[in-house]
Order: sequence, then structure tokens, then C-alpha cells
Amino acid sequence: MIPSEYLKFLSKFSESKNQNFSFSKCITSGSGRENYLITSEHEKKFLTINEDVRENESFFYFTQIFSSLGIRVPTVESISENRKAYIQSYLGENTLLSILQKLTDSEKESLLYKVLDFLIQIQEKTKPLEPPKLYFDFQKYNEDAVLQDCFYFKSFALDIQNATYQKQNLISEFRKLAMKISGIQSQCWMLRDFQSRNILIDDSDGRIGVIDYQACMQGPKLYDVVSLLFQHRLNLTLKEKDSLLHYYFSRQTESEISQMHSDLPYIRLVRLLQVTGAYGLRGVLQKKQEFINSFEGSIIELIQFFENDSHYTTPEMMQHYFPEIYASCLQLKNKTMSLPQKDKSLHIKIYSFSFKKKGIPEDKTGNGGGFVFDCRGILNPGRIEEYKSQTGADESVKEYLETKTKMPDFLRAVQDIVKISIDDYLARNFENLQISFGCTGGQHRSVYAANAVYNWLQQTYPETQCSIWHEEQAHLNTGI
Repeated sequence: MIPSEYLKFLSKFSESKNQNFSFSKCITSGSGRENYLITSEHEKKFLTINEDVRENESFFYFTQIFSSLGIRVPTVESISENRKAYIQSYLGENTLLSILQKLTDSEKESLLYKVLDFLIQIQEKTKPLEPPKLYFDFQKYNEDAVLQDCFYFKSFALDIQNATYQKQNLISEFRKLAMKISGIQSQCWMLRDFQSRNILIDDSDGRIGVIDYQACMQGPKLYDVVSLLFQHRLNLTLKEKDSLLHYYFSRQTESEISQMHSDLPYIRLVRLLQVTGAYGLRGVLQKKQEFINSFEGSIIELIQFFENDSHYTTPEMMQHYFPEIYASCLQLKNKTMSLPQKDKSLHIKIYSFSFKKKGIPEDKTGNGGGFVFDCRGILNPGRIEEYKSQTGADESVKEYLETKTKMPDFLRAVQDIVKISIDDYLARNFENLQISFGCTGGQHRSVYAANAVYNWLQQTYPETQCSIWHEEQAHLNTGI
């Protein structure tokens, strides 16, 4: 529930717009901010509540500058008197991460090129600027800022797990890393957390926007590139990373390209240390399950960075520069295996089925609710000879449903409806929800829809436990 003082703020905004807004609380992740989606008959916006006024002021400052530069960011439409709440425009719910899940490999690469173009545009427009006059944490990514990220790893990865290490050696290596990165010449304003959940794609025209940039500072151009391309959630192959890095480098000057190749492993390392520390804070200390899983994955990435990624690092870096960090990661890996694996609060069971055969799956949890969606209004690929022996999990059938039918519109409507219940169930600690998709034979449309919603839920609600069962396609099941 929105605190009463901010309900008054929202009420005044509604009056100024001559519209009635309803609201629903958004699921939080690592941020301390509370976000509410507020909706009227005509439009959607976000109400954000954050007790940290300095962070809010930084967000207002960078929003104004980026907007003046023609960079697509939210518009701050109203600010409360105490500066702890504000209403911002709605850029949509299609994050880069959620969209990439639905694309073919070639489509995915094409979209990532566009995102890099968007980043290059930001960097070109901010490169000539002086360091920001108002900032949240640091004005520049200098030695102090780099050390802060390194100590984030020390405090919330090593110390929180009672890892043993030689403190003097570790701090000495942190200082080497800080000196190296603070001396990088190619600078611009770095957004600091340019990753796939903070990048939004407009439904109607494909325009790219960005959120969560309040920690922006002057820093190396490569930092945001690394944040995007080496993000664990994207799961890009070595070939895909190479191709995208080559594209980015091709847009730089010759002198920058040579230096960037040398700087890349150091920036990769400090970004890995920072996110590992963040996962440790949110997961191990604050007991948020989705971050516990990410914490373990990030530790493994650090180890692989030293052991296997010789394409991006060098044996010298491993043997002479950072042995203490590497040794600490090996020790930490063993400790993460014993982290408590708390059961997720809401179990979402997804089914595909045939109306003509077994019919609607029974809800055996006792919840007695949930959703049944009829996919028979969508054009049936099973009527086409080449698709008759395939299912909705095959690429050619997926492409047909995505481009030749109204399935995308159908799924957007499904997501809007389902989201209302999931948000409410999470807020009220409900344990079970069933979502079923039926078509004539349980082979094409229902299978595709069930898989698509399953993937969407995995990305949108990582704190839930999702499972999927195809009644007529047992070989596709992940089990319920």
C-alpha cells in the first residue's frame, strides 16, 4: 500500500491531469526504491518512492541532461515536496532481456547491434562534456571509485562467507587494478549499469530507452560495453561477443581500438567483482533467493575468467597480477555450494493441452483458481503439410506463429491479465497458480503459448518457481 502522504501526492497529480489513476506495486529487485505502476484510462506512469534524496536528485539531474541531448529516458512529471517521491513517464515493460528471449539468433544479434548504436550515440554526446556537476556516488571512475567496487567484493563476497585470504596481498592487487583503470584515457559519461533489464524497447517503433542511470559518472567508454555484452543473463557465445565487440571497435578511432583491446580484461574483472559483491549483498546477506543463484554463477564466471578466457586475458595477468583474487574465488566456490536454497514462495504451473483429447488439466493444489486460455482463435499451423509432424517448440512453427498469426497480440493480452494475479499473489504470499493453454490437438499453438509464457515468467518474476507440462507432448516436458 502506498503511504498516506504519497497517496495525497498521487491524488494531486491525478487532479492536475483530470484523470483517475489506479496503482499496483511492482516487484523490487536489488534497489531500495519502491515503484508503483499507476494507470488511467489513457496512459500509464510510474510512481517511485525513495528515502535517499541524494539518489533522487542525481536521477533528476541526469534525466534533464540526457533528455536535452535527445537520449530516450523517462520524463520526470512531478516531484513531491520532500523530494522523496516522483512520477515518471512509462517507457514500456519490454526490457531488452525479455525481448531477446523471443528472437532467433540472427534477430538477437541484429537487435544488440542497434543497442550498441544507441550506446555509442550516448558516448559521442557525452564525451566532450565535463564530469557531471551533480552526482550520487562519484564524479569520476577514479581510483577511489574502483577501490569501492573491489571492496564491495571483499565485504559482500569474501568476508560475508568467512573466506580466508592474505589481506595485504589482496588490497595490493586491488590498488594495481584501480591504478590501471583510473589511467584509461578514452572517457565519456558511463551509465554504470547498462545491462539488459535497464534497457527498454518501445512496442510501436522499436525505439531504445534506458533507465536506472542515477549512478552515472565520468569513466572508461568500455565499462558500459562490458556491462552489456558480458552480462551472465544474456548468455552470449564467444563468437557473438567477438562479433559485437568488433562492431563496437569499428566505430572507434584507431588509437582507441588498440588501447581498448589492452584495457578490456581489466574492466571485465572490475565489473565482475562489483556484480559479485552486489549479488552477495542481496543474496547472502539479505536472503533474496534469485541473487543467491546469481552469486554462485558469478563466482564461477570469475574463476573461468582467469582459467579459460585466454582469448580476453593473458597468462601474465593470471600469474603475476591477480593470484590472490583467483585463490579467493576458488575458496569461495566451495562455500557457495552450502548456501541455503530457500523454496520460492509462488509455484506457477503451466500446461498445454488438447480440448479434444484429455481436456482442461485439473488443478491438484487446492487453489481452485488460475487461468485457461483458448488458443483456437489463432491460425493453426497444423493445417499446413510441412508443420503437421512438428510442434510449437520447433523453430519453423514458432516463426510461423510469430509472423503469420495474431499470436503476439494474444500473448501480450495474456501477460497483461496474468500479471495482475501474480503481483497480487506475491504480495499476499499465495503459494500456487495454474495457467493452461489449450488448442485442438495440443501440438502447435498451445505448446508455443505455454513455452512463451514460461520464458516470460522466468525473466519477469525470477523469485517464483515455474514448471511446465505439455499433456500431449511428453518429450518436451520439464516436469511438474
